[in-house]
Amino acid sequence: MTHEKTATSTRIATVGLGQQGQGIARLLEEAGYQLVGGVDIGDKVGKKISDFANGVTGEATVYGSVTELISAVDDLDVIVLAAAISLEITVGQAREAFEAGINVLTLQPDLFEPTPDWADELQAIGEKTGASLLATGVQDPWWVQMPSVAAASTVNIRSVQVEHLIDLESIAAGIMTSIGVNVPASEFGPYQEGIEALPPILGGPLRLAAVAMGMVPGEVSAQIVPYVAESDVRWNSGDTVIPAGNITGYEEVTTFTTDAGVEFRGFLRLRPLVGDEVPSDELTIDGDPSLHLRNAPFPGQQVTNIALVARIPDIIAAPGGVHSPADLGPARYRPPVAR
Repeated sequence: MTHEKTATSTRIATVGLGQQGQGIARLLEEAGYQLVGGVDIGDKVGKKISDFANGVTGEATVYGSVTELISAVDDLDVIVLAAAISLEITVGQAREAFEAGINVLTLQPDLFEPTPDWADELQAIGEKTGASLLATGVQDPWWVQMPSVAAASTVNIRSVQVEHLIDLESIAAGIMTSIGVNVPASEFGPYQEGIEALPPILGGPLRLAAVAMGMVPGEVSAQIVPYVAESDVRWNSGDTVIPAGNITGYEEVTTFTTDAGVEFRGFLRLRPLVGDEVPSDELTIDGDPSLHLRNAPFPGQQVTNIALVARIPDIIAAPGGVHSPADLGPARYRPPVAR
């Protein structure tokens, strides 16, 4: 849909109503949008989102699938795909929305940089129906737009480096166990192979950062380096103690060089924080002059949700098809709409 919309006339539904999805639902109402439905599984189905999501006050009902949602709710403008599910399922949900002419915003990191294996089909549908898709979240303002904006303050750039430190406690235990947290170091091999088979989390955003800076990114190299507990570590969100010798997280190192010879490096570190450490996000540009920007503590989950909501007007106004943050330019601050 590319017609002009105001916040109060924009009708939005959220797919995935865990902690992340509930936070997005609350922000949608605070920003003045119409929250008109949701999708989840289990005992949430059939309830109102306001029955279990703090701060949500509307009458939006939870359905058991995107198919049910689209059949039951008229005139949807945007569907937010916030569930932590596979690329295949997310693309299938986006396809359903596109076929109904509904725009899509998603937090699925594997959709951040459009690639032919999934984007070509959606692009063709979107061109016919006018629906648009964008993967956004913390990557958009911080890992794509920030390097580009900061780079305008220097010349003769030699390297761009992003470092993102995440506290193990901030991630759901189910996700962490699926990637090998708390397994013995000797058994981490299959988990490491599984992680390395996926696109690196910083790969797409940094490639788009290079594009936004006018460069052509080269082939991405990624490596997983596990963290191994030297002594017992209390893991509160997992409600257990990780014994010495077991995995406590990992570092993902992403690198590539552009056609201009500028090296891009990304360090995503997921582990228990110690002492006075806090989650942080850092950008270092080696140029003339060199620049170093650091935000700590970095409110990553809040930024993720707010950045997605900030993109709603942009995705509605965009032409039908699949987009990236580099295509659309930086999002901007918009004051909440009085209801």
